[in-house]
Amino acid sequence: HMERFLAEGTCDLISMGRSWICDPEYGKKIFSGNTEDIIPCVRCNKCHVQNETGPWLNVCSVNPIHGLRARISHMVDPSGLKKRVAVIGGGPAGLSAAIQVRARNKSVLVVSGDDRDNPLYKTSRIDNYLGFYNVTGPELLERFRTHAGQMGAERRDGRVLNLLAVGGAYYLSIGSEVEQARAVVLATGVVRAKKYPGEAERLGAGVSYCATCDGMLYRGR
Repeated sequence: HMERFLAEGTCDLISMGRSWICDPEYGKKIFSGNTEDIIPCVRCNKCHVQNETGPWLNVCSVNPIHGLRARISHMVDPSGLKKRVAVIGGGPAGLSAAIQVRARNKSVLVVSGDDRDNPLYKTSRIDNYLGFYNVTGPELLERFRTHAGQMGAERRDGRVLNLLAVGGAYYLSIGSEVEQARAVVLATGVVRAKKYPGEAERLGAGVSYCATCDGMLYRGR
């Protein structure tokens, strides 16, 4: 439409405001009344400053594909994209989802942060998980990772900063890179509230979040 307006002489200049840079569907969402779905500008000003890629190529903190459209077609093999699934989260739920994706002959990318931040990693002993008796949290998590890797799941260490759905695909901003997938599974776990004094230090050594799971470990104490 912009090119037509210029060609018809309706206007002399069309400028992209920051609202449209961070959310290309801004206008449609306004006219359809879906204002709560608008991705707001955080005023990072990255779209106004020169960057290392060149003076005329800017980026956006909340729109992972802005400024990268020319590169995206070269970043992912279109022939293999149709069956690709991205799983955000590398805990038990995320790795289980990755295994099920691979069992259905689809490629899968697992994006996960540091395993040491996973609550399972901090568990000192597990006796009630079928097939794994008297194992530690780190050991069980490593077996999960090994299982997913042996089935062909790809792992990417990092944090997903933005997730944007465009044209039937999803673009994931991971640090300074962008990954693409046809479907996304969110397995980010539970966000816990502020810890009580001494909770972090005694987690797995006296402090538990599940009496049914861990009560037998404290029998007779």
